[in-house]
Amino acid sequence: MSDITVAHAQKFAADYYMLSEQKDSRFSAFVRNDPDFMNIQAKVAHYNRIGNVEMRDRTTRNADTPIMDVPHSRRRISMTDKEFGALVDKNDAVRLMANPTNAYVMKAVRAANRERDRVILTAVDGTAKSMDSDDAATDVALPAGQKIAVDGTGLTLDKILESSEILGVNEADDDQEFVWAIGPKQRTDLFGLTEFKSADFNGQKPMVIGANKNTIIWMGFTFKVSNLLTLSGTSRLTKAWAATAIGFARGLSAEPKVYPRGDKSLNVQILIEEVMGATRVEDELVLQTACLE
Repeated sequence: MSDITVAHAQKFAADYYMLSEQKDSRFSAFVRNDPDFMNIQAKVAHYNRIGNVEMRDRTTRNADTPIMDVPHSRRRISMTDKEFGALVDKNDAVRLMANPTNAYVMKAVRAANRERDRVILTAVDGTAKSMDSDDAATDVALPAGQKIAVDGTGLTLDKILESSEILGVNEADDDQEFVWAIGPKQRTDLFGLTEFKSADFNGQKPMVIGANKNTIIWMGFTFKVSNLLTLSGTSRLTKAWAATAIGFARGLSAEPKVYPRGDKSLNVQILIEEVMGATRVEDELVLQTACLE
């Protein structure tokens, strides 16, 4: 019997199917994007800080003018280099129904957006560098008073109210925008709260944005769902912060480059690079909340 199976036709798609992934940066809009820090030519950048001062009583007439110390401090951003590169062999390209170059570029941009979020999220509750007048660095951990323990529960109303209370004690301004990075499980916790679902408890209805409900605005926070948060044992370390509290610096923006390489037989190189860094500028406007999963 003849083996005709070798002549069976094979059908391939004329384009590439892009697997699901986070496409855009979810937290770049929630940091300090100061113009002076968007194209720096240095290995480090600094945020100069001025602490609080108080008045004092004048107890005698014609007293000397008081000269008081105004506390100054600095936080350092160390710049890190990030890159992605891929090659498209021109001999492969002529044998393919669909040239993968554009797909590679798109994937590289998405990877850069996620990396930007990782840098920001690491800075939120990571170790900040405080610099003295001799340019010596001191590690600054997020204070214990800015952390809410897991307490055997997920994301609860009590934890949200406690977060608001801490920020109130720390004199958070009404016009400051606060984002809260949560995981998918915390979104489920949020949607399950009676106070969230019922209009009886809400002066303003929660706002849910996007088909996948990745953005929720409620109780003074913009909750953003992310899969980049750390899982510590069975606790997801969620993070909330004011946009003014996180400094971000960029030395080289993530602009994709596509060009032939002479050392690779003129095969096409896809390259995307970014030089960036972030730091916590103000501890009092940052919170870490552990949620059971």
